[in-house]
Amino acid sequence: MENENKKPILKTGELIKDPLENNTKDRVGRQKPESASGQDPAKNFEQALREKRPQEWDLLPDIELYMDQLLSYVNRQVPEMMRDQELTKSMVNNYIKQQIIPRPNGKRYTRQHIAELSYLLMLKEVLPIQQCKELFEQLKIGEQVEQNYTKFLNLLDGILLGGAEDLTGISGKDTSSEALRYALLSYVTRRIALFLINQGTVTSNSD
Repeated sequence: MENENKKPILKTGELIKDPLENNTKDRVGRQKPESASGQDPAKNFEQALREKRPQEWDLLPDIELYMDQLLSYVNRQVPEMMRDQELTKSMVNNYIKQQIIPRPNGKRYTRQHIAELSYLLMLKEVLPIQQCKELFEQLKIGEQVEQNYTKFLNLLDGILLGGAEDLTGISGKDTSSEALRYALLSYVTRRIALFLINQGTVTSNSD
């Protein structure tokens, strides 16, 4: 775990400037097209898949945050249309109690907490929380935090861009049938993920 003890902190209730404000480029440097008013929902969703990304490690706050600041920041990491629910205080406390994420420094949270909670905000929608914990342990998420976070961002970027391309190709097709196909695909890929995590657990226990 990183030693963040000497980092400055914000005051309780102090707002964090949104790093995406006044930024005309996305995380990977591609020029972002200006959002047109009156776009249809499909276009807006495709645009989110292409452009909305969690911030790179170097752009995460290099300061310790209080709980309300942590929640505000992490919930901006994952756009509302890309998640079922926002991160809450009770969820954070539960993840700490289950030893999925490290305890804060007093009541203050670091970049490591932002990174790991960003993973969880997405992964918990497809994996049980116990499997999220086991996956974290197998990947040694708490070690080499920056490198693991960068790997996560690169994987996510490729998958989101692929999803955007797929969505473009659906235009004019039977959307109900395509929704069923994606639901079944989600079912299969989730089962594969659970199988691989369980295999990793068995391997670890046999060592």
